[in-house]
Amino acid sequence: MKKVIAIALSLMLVFCFAGCGKDADANADAGKQDTVSPSVTEAPETTTEAPADVKNAETVAVGNTITVPFAELTVDEAGIKDDIKQSIKTGNITYTSGPNSSDDKEFVYIRGTIKNTSKAAINNVNLKGAVEIDGYSYDIASINLIESDGSSAYSIDPLITYTYTIYAEVPNQLVENPASCTMTFGFDENFEYIQYDATSVAYNYAISISK
Repeated sequence: MKKVIAIALSLMLVFCFAGCGKDADANADAGKQDTVSPSVTEAPETTTEAPADVKNAETVAVGNTITVPFAELTVDEAGIKDDIKQSIKTGNITYTSGPNSSDDKEFVYIRGTIKNTSKAAINNVNLKGAVEIDGYSYDIASINLIESDGSSAYSIDPLITYTYTIYAEVPNQLVENPASCTMTFGFDENFEYIQYDATSVAYNYAISISK
């Protein structure tokens, strides 16, 4: 009888130790889970720095005159409009120049006069750049040149003054109430053709524009 009781007590102790071992393993596993770091996707860094082309540009404003060795450019107006065509009547002829308007786009533009101060005609006037509105960028579409009588010009003769318009087309929704709008434009010697790069052009300018 005593042997039976002893055997029963031994078995009970074995089961108790086995149960404690399982609890310890479970607690250890739980501790391991608590120490695992959660996977966190960090938000991309934001910057308030101006784009490279703006940082490298000379700031201009309406009323300024840009004087370079071969030309003078005035900045007479700047704005955002849905129609920037110009109509000039000379005698019985009315010349209308400029881009066609669009229902879903508006023009961000600057306009002024340009005079060739060199001693030779400049056959092509190439100005390149971009408009940046609230972080969105749009290339300058074209430069429109007209003579004093309103006709389109494709070259500028020495000491003659022409009207120029530089513009980019942007979606309507961007210009309803823009927080910021900057046009950056540049050109090289004698307005030679360039692939616009603000770090390489000889002359680079930026102007803030509001509606």
